[in-house]
Amino acid sequence: MSKSAREVVSLNGQWDLAFDPKNEGKERRWHARFPRSMKMTVPGVWEQVRPGYDGVGWYRRRFAAPGAWDGKVVRLKFGAVCYVAECWLNGRHLGGHEGGFLPFEFDVSALLRPDNELVVRVINPPINHEIDGYRIGAPLNQGDLPAGKLGWYYNAGGIWQVVELVVTDPAYVADCYVKPFPRRGKAVLDITITNRGRACSAVVTCRVASSARPGRPVASATRTVRLKKGNNHLSVPVAVKEARLWSPDDPFLYSAAVEIATDSGAVDSLTVRFGMREFTVRNGAFHLNGRKIKLKGLLQQGMYPRTLIFPETPDFARRELQLLKDNGFNFLRAHLKPVNPYYLDIADELGILVQGEPAIGWIGNTPHTERHCRSQVEGLLRRDRNHPSVVLWCLMNEAYHLREFTRAQVKRLTARLAGWARKIDSTRLLVDTSGGDGSGTGAGTRIMLPNTTRTAEILDAHGYCPLPLRDSSLRDYRTRGQAGLPLLVSEYGAPEAPPDYAAVLRTYRRAEREAGLEDYRLHKDFHDSLKAQFRAAGLAKTFGSVGGMIAEASRVRADEVRLVTAAMRTNPKLAGLCFCQLADASGELFGATDVWRRPKPILAGLATAVKTPLPVAEITPRVLCQGDALSVRVMLVNEDRLGKSCTWRVEIVGARGRRIGRAVGSGRVRAEKEIQLLLRKTVRPTLKPGRYNLRMTLLHAGRTLRRESVEFSVLPRPRLVVDAAGADDPQGVIARHLRRLGARAEAFSNGYRNKNVPILFDLREGVGNRQLIREVFGQLRKIVQLGGCAVLFEPEVMLLYEHLFPTLIRMGRAMRTIGYVKRHAIFANLPADCVAGYQYADVYPDKFDRGEDVMAAGGEVLAGGLSMHMWTRPADYAWCGGLYRVPLGRGQIVVCNMKVPGNLDNSRTAQTLLANLVNYAAGVIKPGGEGQLLSRCIDPLPDSPSDQR
Repeated sequence: MSKSAREVVSLNGQWDLAFDPKNEGKERRWHARFPRSMKMTVPGVWEQVRPGYDGVGWYRRRFAAPGAWDGKVVRLKFGAVCYVAECWLNGRHLGGHEGGFLPFEFDVSALLRPDNELVVRVINPPINHEIDGYRIGAPLNQGDLPAGKLGWYYNAGGIWQVVELVVTDPAYVADCYVKPFPRRGKAVLDITITNRGRACSAVVTCRVASSARPGRPVASATRTVRLKKGNNHLSVPVAVKEARLWSPDDPFLYSAAVEIATDSGAVDSLTVRFGMREFTVRNGAFHLNGRKIKLKGLLQQGMYPRTLIFPETPDFARRELQLLKDNGFNFLRAHLKPVNPYYLDIADELGILVQGEPAIGWIGNTPHTERHCRSQVEGLLRRDRNHPSVVLWCLMNEAYHLREFTRAQVKRLTARLAGWARKIDSTRLLVDTSGGDGSGTGAGTRIMLPNTTRTAEILDAHGYCPLPLRDSSLRDYRTRGQAGLPLLVSEYGAPEAPPDYAAVLRTYRRAEREAGLEDYRLHKDFHDSLKAQFRAAGLAKTFGSVGGMIAEASRVRADEVRLVTAAMRTNPKLAGLCFCQLADASGELFGATDVWRRPKPILAGLATAVKTPLPVAEITPRVLCQGDALSVRVMLVNEDRLGKSCTWRVEIVGARGRRIGRAVGSGRVRAEKEIQLLLRKTVRPTLKPGRYNLRMTLLHAGRTLRRESVEFSVLPRPRLVVDAAGADDPQGVIARHLRRLGARAEAFSNGYRNKNVPILFDLREGVGNRQLIREVFGQLRKIVQLGGCAVLFEPEVMLLYEHLFPTLIRMGRAMRTIGYVKRHAIFANLPADCVAGYQYADVYPDKFDRGEDVMAAGGEVLAGGLSMHMWTRPADYAWCGGLYRVPLGRGQIVVCNMKVPGNLDNSRTAQTLLANLVNYAAGVIKPGGEGQLLSRCIDPLPDSPSDQR
């Protein structure tokens, strides 16, 4: 091969940067007379030197152009600038570019001098107002710019990828797109040659070499072509016989070198890497190189410490991706943001399958939207289409939630985007919209198959479930989907498991802390707020410290995601899963690692569940009473089909790991099927109240291959200390369960006068007729004031203020919540002084009231939560009450937002809580004052200021 005349000169390093908060630089011609400035490293985001700045900034870089460049073509190339760039060279306007994540270039050949001044004006659009017509949007504030999650996470600005000059002869290789066809034993090179000079003849030589022997081509082809002025396209097939196929287990790479030599003496070459592999959908599953493969992956939000939107170094990126490999994952969803090109280079080398996505987030429908979307899709595919790691393109995310789009408009837009995308890259699977039609099932998603415009249906589901984890959620994960359709659960998880804030904050350098870097401030604000709410909630006796609470929450959530992931893997319709998310990102601090990529316990739980072979022990229900029957199912997941003859054993073990009673089941199995049912039976063990594990052990040749378990709890049967209770019970569910416990329910009305029994109100939304609520609550208020006790199930807070409490208790915030339960008689025989786990899953509240308001009313929160503000700012936690008591006169009212009445028929926890609430209420009633109940319900008690409304 002749020596190429190509030269690449980096312009990375120190640039001058001047901020322009008044947007006056253009009018003042800063491109010609650059103002006072500071130094800024490129690549980088300007938040590294001015945290929180949104608006306009001006960059300047001087460079020399040697005389040897005379007669050459010199292109100025930017890797990416966030978000709008406008460029001048030596005072002459070059042009502009819109879009924050993709490359662009200018031909500067005619404008070069020996000494040159390059000026770049950058607009980082703000969130709440426009600059030159640009504004960044977000899910709660949508705009029409395709900016991924910049408006939600960190609104980063600046020249954040490489800048370089590429110097060539007038005829040069502009692009080489390699299309692998391993079954045909060839690769097709689609080549673009740009000729800035006169028309001429050229010899084009293509050589393919392996990464093992780069200097010894395995195949070559030569063409003689006539180059017209402008762009010239040719397609050259190259035989690659008996190719070594690229896969996660063997990420073998090839290089394709294209050289041109013209009759005028111009010489240029371009080398690209590629892999020989085929990835498609067949028979309801993904196939790689003709073999079925399950995707097991993590969603990557592309947010980082210090640099915000890119890894600080390539080593940081490599450690991040190696973490996936080391923990058994083979797939990464690069979510709503094109990653750095070198990131995909590393994925190619490590063998990680990647889903690439343009930065089309929550975008609004305007006349510019389609143009914006198309530019992002085309730019992404052109840039990354040679990477063998990229096996899927996904055009849109949750598109049916987009503002001002009808369902039909979304379908038409994604169809047009897919048509344009197919012309740029024909070799990959292409998904139109992740999340399907918004139903939660993933239905409505179309996938375009490789090397055709034919589409098929796929179920691309965002499968989040409530936490704590319910038995019903596990059943759904085991069974969801439709036979014959690939089920890709492309998002699930998002558990509230904060990082070790203290450790995260210590990792920042002192200068970064003093500068107030955005990511440092966010974590510090969250931590400070959490500590304050932890103190307000009085949780030191429960957890010891904030760190203790975080550690317990992480342990509980890690076990839940392990069980969810294992349940999905027993689903024969599953084609792939993708946990949300790899790392903490801004206000979404539910990563498997913290922002520095230090693993949380969640990662270990996930890693356990993606390994093969995987024994899965399932038990229903996980909370039972003494004497109840257990439904047990045992599965073996073995996607690699080891073919080993194994023995297995299932047993119930106690807290110390000792087996209790005889084994539930045992046997031998030859591990040769993908999913095998080993045991299904109903057992009725004799167990004392406590916590137990159903444990499965898989052995081969006497050695333990795997051991997995699932915890369950046995409760004593609930008992009442009273034989009667008053009840406002429109559906009769409370009365029915009181009868089962040997007590009667007396119908509560505006004339009810038995103050010495517990009073129970079912106030769920939509239950009962509340026309007489003023009269009924008037009588209830008097009973409590005289020493009675009432339990109100799921009331609306305004009802409490209007009819019962003298102070307002407002609705609390429920986003990502760490639920807790304090030790109290109401939780007798249930876990207490703990993070709420599976034992509370059936009754866990989905609405909370403000903890500080409960305290202001003189009350006490007995079960509540600390809720993170996931929309980033304010970066704070809210303290909320799920079950609390408030004094009223001589008595008290217990407000129970836990979902007890609606679950009494199917939940042992709900039944236990009902009995405990009745027993607690009976124990705090104060006799006396019964005679004062003879007055009308609407008449206040004497000397009761709180009734003067």
